[in-house]
Amino acid sequence: TMAGHGGRCNSSSLQEARPCNMAACPEDKAANCNLGQWSDWTYCSNECPSSHSRSRKVLAWEISCEAPLQEVAPCKSARCSPVDCRWADWSSWGGCTDTCGGGSKRRSRQIAQSPQNGGRSCQPEPKSEVTACNTQSCEVCEDGRWGPWSEWTSCSASCGVGFRWRSRDTAQQANACGKPAVGDAEEADVCQLRNLDPRLCGDRDCKLAPWNDWSACSASCFGIRERTRSISQYSAGRGAACIDSALKTLAPCNPAPDQHPPPDCGKTIQAECQIGSWSDWGRCSVSCGSGNRVRSRHILSPAAGAGRTCARAALEELDACRLTPCLQPLCVDCGWGPWSDWGSCDRCGGQRYRH
Repeated sequence: TMAGHGGRCNSSSLQEARPCNMAACPEDKAANCNLGQWSDWTYCSNECPSSHSRSRKVLAWEISCEAPLQEVAPCKSARCSPVDCRWADWSSWGGCTDTCGGGSKRRSRQIAQSPQNGGRSCQPEPKSEVTACNTQSCEVCEDGRWGPWSEWTSCSASCGVGFRWRSRDTAQQANACGKPAVGDAEEADVCQLRNLDPRLCGDRDCKLAPWNDWSACSASCFGIRERTRSISQYSAGRGAACIDSALKTLAPCNPAPDQHPPPDCGKTIQAECQIGSWSDWGRCSVSCGSGNRVRSRHILSPAAGAGRTCARAALEELDACRLTPCLQPLCVDCGWGPWSDWGSCDRCGGQRYRH
């Protein structure tokens, strides 16, 4: 009862303790446990080395019950075989880091089997690889394209059987990733007029057709361009032949002669244009009377940098050929001469010509 009205409590303890269970504890604490029987040993595991186990339960216990409830023991099996380390297969390549202009992609692999039981370790080999991808140029690929055919020239003969020609130039040069234009630059056709007797044809001078337009430049830096023309009328009888007249010419471009290179061309190796030797003269255009014959040559390697070009060098030449007078009509079938050797390529992924 709490003190009140001037009363007070005498000094006194509110809690007391006294010992209990004073008897000595047994040294074998398992003796305080009521344990069940051990279970049967389990089957040996599939691991190497393998083991098995058994267990028991506590049925009842007293104070300080301490006893093992599970035992694990090694299995008496044959010696385990060594297992060597082994690399796993490479994973699939990952995506490319860029869609054009050159990117990279990766792949990796892991250790599929670690060494066991004294097996050999894996050889030190790359765990990941990197390779280039999408190396094509980011610019749009533009294929080479022929321009339209020119009009047919007039017949090479004013009477009898002759030829007419038409030509075309490259209207669009293929860029670095485009495909060059392929095909014939010139076509020939037979033309036959009313009078088949060459003795009645009279004299006729050789005439050259106008030059075609210049082709597009073969490269954005230190390229070449070309233009062609054909014989619109071959000479006959005592007519004047086309002598020392070029049918195809080349000129440098990007830059043109006496011009500075474009600023984005950078430095380039300087090399002079190398031109091949003249071929043998071809057959005369007529079997009797006066006609023309042609020979050609090719550029072996175009000029580079500020090297001397072949701009003024003719690639085809005409010469007069005079045979015995035509005494009577003589039928001679047309025959193509052999192809010349291929000329050099105008650039990487470009074009080359033969006649």
